[in-house]
Amino acid sequence: MRSKIKNHLLFLLLVLFQITACSDSTSNATQQEAEYQRQVKIYGEQTKKVEEQQVETERQLKESARQLEVADSQQERMEKLLERQEKQTERYDAILDKWEKK
Repeated sequence: MRSKIKNHLLFLLLVLFQITACSDSTSNATQQEAEYQRQVKIYGEQTKKVEEQQVETERQLKESARQLEVADSQQERMEKLLERQEKQTERYDAILDKWEKK
């Protein structure tokens, strides 16, 4: 009788061990899946941030290009203004030279 009880207990322990082992491997697989999903989420968030930064960089590049165009235009106007002032100065100098000769 004792050996039957002992065998039943051993069988029960074996079944419990297998159930626990399966439960542990299922739990481990669940944890791995959760970790994988977490990493996928982090990757997605990082990708979104990179895309946002790329859009912002492109916007800044366009703004810089626009500012350079404005600066070039202003420089051209200033150069034309300086040319006119130089011509006007030359005319005034010529008038002063004529007056001094008289």
